[in-house]
Amino acid sequence: MKYFSAVLLIACLIVSGCSLTAPRNVGKSDMVTLPSLSSAQMQTPPQKKFAAIMVSYPTAPSDLDTFRIAVLRADGRQDYFSGTRWAAFLPSVVQSALQDTLLNSNAFSYVESDEGSIAGRYILNTEIHEFGAVYTSSSVPPSVILRVSFNLQHARNLKPLTEFTLEEKAQAQKNDKASIAAAYTEAFTALEQDIVKRIFDTLGKTR
Repeated sequence: MKYFSAVLLIACLIVSGCSLTAPRNVGKSDMVTLPSLSSAQMQTPPQKKFAAIMVSYPTAPSDLDTFRIAVLRADGRQDYFSGTRWAAFLPSVVQSALQDTLLNSNAFSYVESDEGSIAGRYILNTEIHEFGAVYTSSSVPPSVILRVSFNLQHARNLKPLTEFTLEEKAQAQKNDKASIAAAYTEAFTALEQDIVKRIFDTLGKTR
């Protein structure tokens, strides 16, 4: 249900030929979130039960550290979709989705954000580089491009266990809200599946 709801919410954010300006306060019905994975969507099952993990608040450049939803125009100018917004600042939305995905995996004794009171054995740090819809032509449907870096650390000594940057790109088949929504969902789902696999592979080799 959470996955389906996210698709419907994202579908509301784009219409062909919409005005791209800073959004007004449009209320909760136009707030967008991101889907988390269910255990059935995870391609790699955990090899064992892991200790607690803390998901840190992601960092992002100032143009993405906002509730506004970014789009790159065909002429190279960055703008924002109007009439809609993220449910919170983008880093908070990403953090929440990642936290829920790791929780849904049932692979950890506990999953906590950095605002929680329980210290995790592991820390997942996230840096958002790109996160938006990119138009190469006004007559061609956009691609959704996500580029995010991750650093998994041991909380005791902050020693990196693994570091990687993931980029996912999904091409909208048509320049309409349903196709672009499907591209967002495809890209973010693939990103999360890759993250889960890498974390499981790394921790499966860690004593």
